[in-house]
Amino acid sequence: MFQVGRDATFNAAPVEPPGGPEGRLWNVAGAVATFTARDVELASVTTAVSDNPGVPVVLHGMPGVGKTQLALAWVYAHAGSAKVVWQIRAANRLEVVADLAQLADRLGAAVGEDLEQAARAAVHELNGRDDWLLLFDDATPDSVAGLVPVRGGRVLMTSRNPNWAPTAVPLEVGLFAPHAAAVFLDPSAGEAAARLAGALGYLPLALEQARAYCAATGRDLSGYLADFRRQRLLGRGIDHSLHAPVTVTLALALEETRRRELGAAQLMMVLVQFAPVDVPRDLVAASAAVLPAPLAAATHDGVYADQVIRVLRELALVTTDRSGLLRVHQLVAEVMREHPMPVPYRYRLWQRLLRTVGVGSPPQSWFQVGANLLAEALPADVQDPVSWDRWALLLPHAEAVIERSDSPSTTISTLQHLCGSYLYERGEYLSARRYFTHAVEVRSQLLGADDRAALASMCSLAILYRETGEVAAARELDEKVLPVFRRVLGEEHPATLGLMNNLALDLHDLGEVAAARELDEKVLAGWQRVLGEEHPDTLQSLNNLALDLHDLGEVAAARELDEKALAGRRRVLGEEHPNTLNSMGNLARDLRALGEVAAARELDEKALAGCRRVLGEEHPNTLDSMGNLARDLRALGEVAAARELDEKALAGCRRVLGEEHPNTLDSMGNLARDLRALGEVAAARELDEKVLAGCRRVLGEEHPNTLDSMGNLAAIEREMGDPDNQEGT
Repeated sequence: MFQVGRDATFNAAPVEPPGGPEGRLWNVAGAVATFTARDVELASVTTAVSDNPGVPVVLHGMPGVGKTQLALAWVYAHAGSAKVVWQIRAANRLEVVADLAQLADRLGAAVGEDLEQAARAAVHELNGRDDWLLLFDDATPDSVAGLVPVRGGRVLMTSRNPNWAPTAVPLEVGLFAPHAAAVFLDPSAGEAAARLAGALGYLPLALEQARAYCAATGRDLSGYLADFRRQRLLGRGIDHSLHAPVTVTLALALEETRRRELGAAQLMMVLVQFAPVDVPRDLVAASAAVLPAPLAAATHDGVYADQVIRVLRELALVTTDRSGLLRVHQLVAEVMREHPMPVPYRYRLWQRLLRTVGVGSPPQSWFQVGANLLAEALPADVQDPVSWDRWALLLPHAEAVIERSDSPSTTISTLQHLCGSYLYERGEYLSARRYFTHAVEVRSQLLGADDRAALASMCSLAILYRETGEVAAARELDEKVLPVFRRVLGEEHPATLGLMNNLALDLHDLGEVAAARELDEKVLAGWQRVLGEEHPDTLQSLNNLALDLHDLGEVAAARELDEKALAGRRRVLGEEHPNTLNSMGNLARDLRALGEVAAARELDEKALAGCRRVLGEEHPNTLDSMGNLARDLRALGEVAAARELDEKALAGCRRVLGEEHPNTLDSMGNLARDLRALGEVAAARELDEKVLAGCRRVLGEEHPNTLDSMGNLAAIEREMGDPDNQEGT
């Protein structure tokens, strides 16, 4: 049993943080220039940090009370001589992992492109030093679990969740005191400031929006208070909770935004549809076709785009950083997206504002605009690692829009298909399979089961069936779809050839290698005629046909094809494209079978190093590559080194793929060979018994891997002198 790189057909540079003071590693956002009035809270943070060394301090409180601003002010005041001062977005685990991985890279601790592994490397590095300060912003216990260093430095967090004990010290952040709120609005703390602060409930976010509005418009505090009261009267009957002032201040801010620049109000309504994490400012440039006028002009007019964003900044509706990322406060987004005024005629001003900003039913139409914009912006070439940085930024927004959708639509199914394709390439098979399953359901329901988009999602779902070990289900689905492709598109349409390629992989994995070869030969001939000798799909077909030939014993012929595929992929795709790395592993397999083990080892070492850099330590392709190199080491007599690598590969397969995935069973068999060669025959026998039982359940009694496993176990039985249990070879 050998693991090799095979290729399925889908029909489908990080920004450096600013340098810190004195050349330190520093990415913390600038302290708020207008921060004031919180000396008591700052002192409380200092005391909590000092009294609890090695324990995170969590600033928690309701949305809008200024937790992040307080945390930033404390960091700037107390960073001291820390050499590493790092801010980590923590609303979800993806953000935590991405920001810690970036820190690992700056620390020189990153071990590859696998973000989770890099994040843990950063934590390990920090645990060994005492010169660091981390700020986790908007954290939850789940988002940071296992990713917080516990020795040497200081950790500050902000969170809505108060339930952190005993793993952290919770410290509540409340509203401004009345006098402090008045001073925030007006340093003289006059009567108008005191009245307005009281009307705003002393909520820092509402106070900030009121002050920004007055600064941007020249309106005095008394005039703003009159506007606020008039707006609140128009909204009588609303929930008079502490969030109600924000609802009113946002309505006033949106009205002023619309008056100053309609495109800015439109952009705001789009931004609030996304996740409460950073949004690249160039997202709006993805497609003018899905945006209303005048916002559509921002797709090609950079000056206008800057003007639109400047209006939102001046009215404190968004924050920006120097790297071009925008962020909307979560409470601002929630209020604008799901305003709690349920009876339209009572809130005519708010409804009029939303109708003026856009066309049609405001909440649903703006949701649809946001979904359409993401569908245009997500990179379609998910196989190219160059696109993965962009995907890391946009995936949380796509997932948030998918999650928030309350009815099926073609746009949502497009997002599901694209997200599934990206997650497949990153080795996150279970998440990818979930998205493809939903895409098939939605597209079949809305477009019909014979629609090309629905068929494309079915093909992708079949790939995930195969990659997760359900090869018979993959074959069934591919055979169901192939006649439709042939009828609708023709025998040599690229999509038809791609599906034939996938079906050949199913046949191969089911042990029907001769049938797979016959189909792969047809696919290769078709792609050579339609696409040419060096199109990536043609090279893919060379790779898969070589796999068939090798397993049929025609190793020299397989080597010739693999050499051709590798040379072509190096020219067309580059040295470290995942498909090129697959070809290296496949050629090494041929060389090993032909007795050129030293050459195979050299190639497998290059492939493994490339997989670690590009895909990460626990991507399924990397785990396969570990197994391939372990075979070389065992053949060269370096059995202890082979065992170490096989143990690592098996542990990874169990975590990533599950206990009885075919790749896991193969890895288990490889480790059994190592143990047997090292004289640990009983342990090898125990593993091989598990492999045989798993192969029988998963692959069937007559599958080549099952037969191979029987032979391995029989050999061990003979070696142990137990002929009664031999099952033959």
